[in-house]
Amino acid sequence: MQSSSVSAKHRPLGIVLLAILNLIASLIFLCIVLSAMSSLPAPSQPEAAGRLANQWFLLWGQAISGFIAAVGLWFLAEWARWLTIVRAAVAILTLLGMSASETVTGSTLLQVLISVAVIVYLLQPGVRKAFEA
Repeated sequence: MQSSSVSAKHRPLGIVLLAILNLIASLIFLCIVLSAMSSLPAPSQPEAAGRLANQWFLLWGQAISGFIAAVGLWFLAEWARWLTIVRAAVAILTLLGMSASETVTGSTLLQVLISVAVIVYLLQPGVRKAFEA
């Protein structure tokens, strides 16, 4: 009996870790949004309500896109690799934007370095090859 002609893809350990971390981060963002929605009263000032709505929208976006990226990374989908690169780039731009108006902390610097490392890792030829069909 012959084995299947379709060979199983090799999932690099770094991709497994990124998928798991994306899933964990998504669950954390989801918990934050749900707890904030259930515990905070609606602001009485329209501009404050707008800011709060924007923050909730961004957290929901982070939760959903992180979950989608995690599933895609697990199945080695090329679009998930690019989604993760875009998410890391957006995180860098957001952190740098926040740092322009505030003092740069060690935590901010660490987050930027991790996001840069994720982008560099996902652009490596061996990692790119794992996502090829």
